[in-house]
Amino acid sequence: MKTKHLSVFKEFSTALAKLWKFGIIHTGSWKGDIGEYLAIKKFHLKRKNVKGYDAVDSKGRKIEIKTFAGKANSPQFGIDTKIKNCDYAILVVLDEKTLLPKVFYKVDYRTIVKNRSNAEKKYKRFDLNSKKLVNLKKNKKIEEYLPD
Repeated sequence: MKTKHLSVFKEFSTALAKLWKFGIIHTGSWKGDIGEYLAIKKFHLKRKNVKGYDAVDSKGRKIEIKTFAGKANSPQFGIDTKIKNCDYAILVVLDEKTLLPKVFYKVDYRTIVKNRSNAEKKYKRFDLNSKKLVNLKKNKKIEEYLPD
């Protein structure tokens, strides 16, 4: 490995260690943890991290937070619909290179359950891709928020 590459890896690992120290990263899924942290700050939520949801809002509603870091025009979110005690989901799209937030989506959990395909019903999940996202936005079933 080239020396300049090694120095970049050291910078990256130092940054990751700081994110662990500050409690921003708290699981093995650091991209998900970063998205969760950003959503919690954006929407003034309280982190819970219990089975079925990640946070609660000021009204006590339970929220699952999902993160995607990749091409912003083709996000993919896999949402487990076996969870019965979740009120809504916040979907975070991070820039694939910087991991800074590009957009947040908020969708009611009942909307997720109602919009599943037959295969998704069978496997008790909802795979939100760009086509479904466009459809939900067109039908005003999902709210879009830009970063501050």
